[in-house]
Amino acid sequence: MARLDVEVHRSDIPGALEIVSLREGKPGQLYGGLTGDHGHLFFRYDLADATFVDLGDRVRDGNVITSFSGRPIPGKIHHALEVLPDGRVAGATGNNYSVHTLYTDRDEGGHVFLYDPEADTAEDLGIPCPHEWIINMTADPAGETLYGMGYPLNHVFRVDLKRGDVRVVGQPMAGAYGDSGPCHECCTDEEGNLYGSGTHGHIWKYDRRKDALEPTAMRLPRPPRGKRGPMWFGVRIDSFVRGPDGMLYAGTWETGHVVRFRPGEEKLEVLGQPAEPRPDARAMRLPAMAFRPDGLLYGAAGGGQAYGSHNSFIFRLDPATGRFENLGTIESGDVVAERVHTMCCGSDGVLYAGETGSQRTAAGEVALNPNLYVCRIVD
Repeated sequence: MARLDVEVHRSDIPGALEIVSLREGKPGQLYGGLTGDHGHLFFRYDLADATFVDLGDRVRDGNVITSFSGRPIPGKIHHALEVLPDGRVAGATGNNYSVHTLYTDRDEGGHVFLYDPEADTAEDLGIPCPHEWIINMTADPAGETLYGMGYPLNHVFRVDLKRGDVRVVGQPMAGAYGDSGPCHECCTDEEGNLYGSGTHGHIWKYDRRKDALEPTAMRLPRPPRGKRGPMWFGVRIDSFVRGPDGMLYAGTWETGHVVRFRPGEEKLEVLGQPAEPRPDARAMRLPAMAFRPDGLLYGAAGGGQAYGSHNSFIFRLDPATGRFENLGTIESGDVVAERVHTMCCGSDGVLYAGETGSQRTAAGEVALNPNLYVCRIVD
C-alpha cells in the first residue's frame, strides 16, 4: 500500500502569505506565485538547496489598493503561471479581494507577463481586462496563445504571443459573488480550445477557429436537494487539467467531484468523490490536480476546518479503472495542510503543493502559511 512522505519548506520572501501557483521549469527548479506584498509575488524555488529566490521585482504586478479600513490589499498570482515549451514563464497578476468586501475601479487591473529565465528579465504584456484582477491563466499546448479570466466580471481574454495581440474574446454567464463566481481554473484541449465553467455548473467552450465563446450541454454534478451546504451558489470548477489521454479532468469546488470529458464528444463523465461527502460542509473543495509520469491522476482534496470539510489529503485516480486511492493527509510533524490550493508534478515524480487557509482564520483565502509541501509517493 502506498504512503505519503511530506517535507515542509516555508517561504522567507518578504510579505509572503500563501503559495497559489506552481509550475516546474528546468529539472530542479520550480516557479511559483504568491499572495503577498506587491513587488514580491513571483519566485523561483531551487530544489538542490531548498531556497526561495524572489523574482518579484522582475515583473509588473499592478497598483496597490486599500480596503475600506485603509489597509493595503495583498497582490496575487492565482492559478496563473505556465512554463512554455521554449522555457519562458508566462504569468498574470491581481489583487486579493472578493466582491462582497470590495470592488473598485481604483484597481488598474491584472497584468500579463513573460519571464525569460536565461536573460532573467520579464516583458509586460499589458492589462487585458481593465479594473479586473486575473483569477486564472493557462496556455495552449504549443505555447503560442495564453488565455485567462478577469475577476469579478468574468471576461475571458486571449493573448497571441506571436502577434502581441491582447483582447477580450467573451464573457460567459457566471455570477459575481464570493471570490469567484465562475471557475478557479480553465484548461485547453490539444487543439488549443479553452474550457471553463459558469452559472449553474454549465461548462463553456472558446472555439479558437470560430473565435467564439459558446455554451456546451455539459453540466457539473450537483448534490442532492436538501443536502446543499450553507455556501451553496451552484457548482464551479476548482481545478482543471489535460490528461495524457487527451481528455480533460476537472475537480469541483462545492462537491469535490472529479469529472472528465473528451473534447469533441463533450459527454461529461462523473468519476466520483475522493473524499467522503459531508452534507453540512460549506464546500468540499478539490483545488489542485496533476498527472505524474506513471499516467495516474493525483489530487489534493479538502477545504479544511474553515469549510467544514476534510483537511488536505493526496489521492490518486487510475483513469483506466476509475479507482480512487487515498494516500494520506498532507502533514509533517505538527504542520498540517488545511487547504492545498495549487500543485504540480516534477519530472522526478515528486508532487509540490502550496496552501491557502489556516486553522487560525475563518473561511477565506488569506492565510498565514506560505508553505511549500514536498510530497513523495512511496509505493
